[in-house]
Amino acid sequence: MTALHCQARLRWCRQHVHWNLSMWRNIMFSDESRFCLRQLDRRIKVWRRCGECYADCCTDRVTSFGGGSTMLWAGISLTGKTRLVIIGSNLNAERYRDEILQPVAIPYLHRGGARLLWLCMVIPHATEAAVC
Repeated sequence: MTALHCQARLRWCRQHVHWNLSMWRNIMFSDESRFCLRQLDRRIKVWRRCGECYADCCTDRVTSFGGGSTMLWAGISLTGKTRLVIIGSNLNAERYRDEILQPVAIPYLHRGGARLLWLCMVIPHATEAAVC
């Protein structure tokens, strides 16, 4: 996180420090996270005998950009959680609306899981398209 992100989060915390449990019960927080499918730090320990330096059992293919990744989205509130959504490729505003908001987040809110979806650190132009 940048210093600006840290300042924004601290400001947000100070604005909501007075909230009680019944106020928090109405909020659903959501986030998406990217998970790399292979180790990135390349610190893999290998035990090998003399002469095995380039044996197939002692080598590993190098894959650009960590060998791929996947993104996941979910929401939580004091009363429960949404189902986990696997995001297959780049997520734009339309896909966010069509694959996350409409089929998962909004039904969760309607079932009484919360009354408000809290969108933190969302790009404004993406939000406008997603909620329209």
